[in-house]
Order: sequence, then C-alpha cells, then structure tokens
Amino acid sequence: MKNIIIIMLLTLLSACATLDAALSRRGTISTDISKFDKSKVVKMTPALANHGAGYPEFGLYWEGKYGDHARLVVQMKRAANFSRSESLEVIIDGDKLVLKPVQPSDFGGLAYNPIIRKNISEKDFIITKKQILKIANGKEGGYRLHLLRTYIDGDINYSYQNYKTYLPKPFKEFYNIVWGNTK
Repeated sequence: MKNIIIIMLLTLLSACATLDAALSRRGTISTDISKFDKSKVVKMTPALANHGAGYPEFGLYWEGKYGDHARLVVQMKRAANFSRSESLEVIIDGDKLVLKPVQPSDFGGLAYNPIIRKNISEKDFIITKKQILKIANGKEGGYRLHLLRTYIDGDINYSYQNYKTYLPKPFKEFYNIVWGNTK
C-alpha cells in the first residue's frame, strides 16, 4: 500500500512538471539573429514571480550590443500606468537591487491582446547579468513596482525552482544562453 501511494505521488509530481512545460508559454526562451545588424537576440517570455491574479510577470530581452545588461520586461495583464521615473525595487536574500527604467519619461506601453481578451501594460527596466543571476539563485525575495499613484508589493516564490513558469528556472536558462554557465 505504501509503495502504491509513493508511486501515485511521484506520478502526480511528474505530471505537474509536464503540464508546466506543455501548457504554458511563460518563461519560454527564444534566440534569433537580427536581420538588421546580424547580432544575437535572446528573448524570454514573461514568467510569474508568484501565483495569483493581478500581479506582474517578468520577462527578459537581450541583444549583442547590450553586453552585460539586459532589459527586464514587466507586464501587467490590465491597463496600468507605470510611474515614469521610479525604479523597480527588488530584494533578494536581504540585498536590495534597484532597476532603473529604460525610458524614464514614459508611463509604459499598452496593447490589447485578442487571444486572452485583455489589455497588456508593459515597461522595461535595465538589469545587469549579476542581478539576473542573483534573482535566479536566490532563496527569498520580493519586489516593489511603482505605478502612477500607487505601487504593488509582491513576493518571488522560490518553491517552484524546476518550473519554467516561475522566475528562477528561466532566469538561469536565459543567463546560460547569453553569458554562459551560472556556476
């Protein structure tokens, strides 16, 4: 009986990982070569920091000219005005990271997604490869995202290290593709 329960639990856990990989585009990484200047381009679709509706998702974008920096793409599945100049603040294992906006003069972009039938708001922040690695290898973390008249505080969930839909795994994979081994 004990063996049957163990087999059922292992099957359930492997099914969760398989569903994560099969059903979600979150945390998916793609590489391409720019048609314009032939530089390498690496994109990571936004992944969850934690589960729950209404929270931002975080993606990454890098091209050869960025060197040791990338863009952290913050997406909200609703119409939202981001603060123009406020930084995104992230705390990982007690260390505070301050990520400055790429365009401090705008409120972010807004587009309608007909597939999910929602507005998508987006703003980019500058992130270093060291900060990407810090987030990927953290044990405990959170963030503060400044909107026009308020802010959102959220946690980074490190319980799902092996799921591509949550930040740690795709951040490590992105780092490995762009800069090499995370160790």
